Amino acid sequence: MDQQWVARKMTIPMEFELEHRCSAVRQSQNMGSWIALACVVVSLLVSACGGGGGSPSVAPTEQAIPYTVSTWVGTNDIAVGTNAPRIGVDGTGAEAVFGNIGGLSFDRRGNLLVADSTFGQVRRVTPAGVVTTVAGGRTSDGIGDLFFPYSAVEGSDGSIYVSDHLANSIKKISPAGVVSVFAGDGTYDYADGPGAVSRFKRPEVMVMDRAGNLFVSEAGTYAIRKITPAGVVSTFVGAHLEGGSVDGVGAQARIGLDSRMVIDGDDNLYLMHRRGLGGGALRKVTPSGVVTTVPVDDRSLKDTNGITLAVSAEVQALAIDASRNFYLVDYSSLIRRISTSGIVSEVAGQVTLGDTNGNGPSARFGNPKALAVDSSGRLYVGDGRLVRLVVPSR
Repeated sequence: MDQQWVARKMTIPMEFELEHRCSAVRQSQNMGSWIALACVVVSLLVSACGGGGGSPSVAPTEQAIPYTVSTWVGTNDIAVGTNAPRIGVDGTGAEAVFGNIGGLSFDRRGNLLVADSTFGQVRRVTPAGVVTTVAGGRTSDGIGDLFFPYSAVEGSDGSIYVSDHLANSIKKISPAGVVSVFAGDGTYDYADGPGAVSRFKRPEVMVMDRAGNLFVSEAGTYAIRKITPAGVVSTFVGAHLEGGSVDGVGAQARIGLDSRMVIDGDDNLYLMHRRGLGGGALRKVTPSGVVTTVPVDDRSLKDTNGITLAVSAEVQALAIDASRNFYLVDYSSLIRRISTSGIVSEVAGQVTLGDTNGNGPSARFGNPKALAVDSSGRLYVGDGRLVRLVVPSR
């Protein structure tokens, strides 16, 4: 493993340092056993309390997990300019052509659903890497078809729901591939109510709970909207024009813009905001709408010069695995992991952009904007025209 990569995870525990100093004093002054015992006691107290004398506590660490990055499907080797493709090309692996990937999710059979924003399509990728088009092809106004799909999630009946960003609406693709408007009248505005009269401001990330309710974040509001299976839209948490980072219940809570959002097996939502007040914080929203802030410790992230690499407020994508570990990518194009104990570590990538595969720290990403984790813990990254695969090496 890259030794520099491992070095980023190393710290010197404060209790070790204090015990070392106590040993030095014992040796130089030939102290009695009672003073030696006192040193040990003080050392343990400092360790338990996280520091002493006003000094900051030492960042906890976890053993680094090595990852390997590869390109799964898609290619960057395409024509440009007037000869550039105007619609997606189906195929296996590198034969497939995507526009720009906006969102990833898994259907009930373990296929990956890809929201291809540039080509206005929803694509399906089998576990064998075979890419097919579910629906799409842009129209001039985006009504009745897919204009700029941002997220796609499958319902229990096999229908696929799509947040159509530039069309300001939520679309529904039937199992037969027929596209219809499920909610939103296409106007850039904010209005709750039945689907046909509701309005959205650039809907983005969307997830579904076990009861079939959809939850939608938007680029133009500080709220998460809820859509029932009947298509009725309401404000779940937050407020239309009032942002911030305030815990609370429902409309009393304050969140940021462009929330990157995931849902766990108990229907809890987790948010990290891409823009606005409260960016960079991990928020939890219970099914009853109670919003709290989840403690996250990123102090162990260091660059090669020892400078702390804090989690950015510009979170581009968020994913969660079955054990409730989180994965995120921010504007730096680094893939990071937040463990169940709240410790942040680096998974893969460099600040320098590219499409290099390999072990985690040597890999490069060009435009990572979407993440998803499968049931085996493998991480899929929507990276421009590519779907990259990030797999633990052990």
